[in-house]
Amino acid sequence: MTIYNQRDPQWRDKKLGTSSSTIGGFGCAIASLSMLLEASGVPTKPDQLNDWLIANKGYSGGNLVVWSAIDRYSNQKVTFEKNALKSTVFPCLAEVDMVPSTSEHNQHFVLALSEQECLDPWDGRRKTFASSYGKVKSYRIYKLPPKEDNVTEMDKMRKARDDNWNLYQSTLELLGKSQSIIEDLKRQGEIVLRNAENKSNADAAVIAQLKIEMTTANTQPLTALQAFTLFLKLAVAGKWN
Repeated sequence: MTIYNQRDPQWRDKKLGTSSSTIGGFGCAIASLSMLLEASGVPTKPDQLNDWLIANKGYSGGNLVVWSAIDRYSNQKVTFEKNALKSTVFPCLAEVDMVPSTSEHNQHFVLALSEQECLDPWDGRRKTFASSYGKVKSYRIYKLPPKEDNVTEMDKMRKARDDNWNLYQSTLELLGKSQSIIEDLKRQGEIVLRNAENKSNADAAVIAQLKIEMTTANTQPLTALQAFTLFLKLAVAGKWN
C-alpha cells in the first residue's frame, strides 16, 4: 500500500485549500484520503487531491474537507458513508489526538488499517494506535470497491503468473492433440498414396513427388496444417473418395 507523508518536500509548502495553512502542517486528512484512494485503485497524490478539492468545492471553511466530495473525485468508486465511533470497514480514516498527553484535543487524521494499526501521514510510518495516539476518537467510513476491483500490484503479478501458467498448460495440451492429428493424417496419407499408385489414371510424376514429400513428412517435424495440406494433395492425386 502506498504511504504518503504530508511533509514530503513535493507538497509540504503548498497551501491547503484556500487557507494560509500548508499541506505539511495540516494536510493529514488529504494525505490519508490519498492513501485510501490509492489502495482502492484511484491514483492520487496529496497535492493533486488538494488542487481538485479547491477547484470543485471540496473544502468548507477554507481547508476543511467535505468528506462526500471524494465520491465525485473517484467517480463513485469510493463513496462516503458516515462518521462513526467504531468501524468494521478497513481501511478508513481515523481521527486521533495528535498530542494525547494534553487535555486539549489536537485533531489528527490517519489511515486505519485495523482497530490496532494505522498509516500515519505525519511521518509516513506504520504504527499502532496504542503506542502513538491511544484511543481512536472517531472514524470516517467510506464504501470501497469490491475486492476484485481493488487490485494491488502484487495481485496483478500473481494473476499474470497464473495466466501464463494456464496458457503454458493449454499449449502443451494443444500440442499433444496436434501431434495426434498429425500422426493420424500421416497414416491416412500413406493409405491414400498406396491407393493412388494403383489407379490407372494416376500421374506417375505427381505420385513420385508425393512419395518424396511423404518420406520427408516421416523424418522431419510437421505442423498439423502441413500434414493436412499433404493429405489433400494425396487425395486429389489419387482421386480418392
